[in-house]
Amino acid sequence: MYTKVNSDLTGESKPTGTSTSLSIIGWIFIAVLLLSEFYGYISPNVTEHMVVDNTLGQQLRINVNITFHALGCTQVHIDTMDIAGDNQLNI
Repeated sequence: MYTKVNSDLTGESKPTGTSTSLSIIGWIFIAVLLLSEFYGYISPNVTEHMVVDNTLGQQLRINVNITFHALGCTQVHIDTMDIAGDNQLNI
């Protein structure tokens, strides 16, 4: 059904020393990455701990250092709200 392609049109060539060495280096690099990921999988370095947050009800101090050259101090205010819904207005 399909005719055979002429050998001068296929572009087949013998591998050179440079292409062979690059292929070997590439396969070594792939093997090193694969082995390092496998080692990380079988020996995970995870430590878990739980700490009770005893700062409930205390205010969190946040320092902001922004310079507005054409804005007066009386015009600047920040409104904050935390996840519990506590609001602090015009701070």
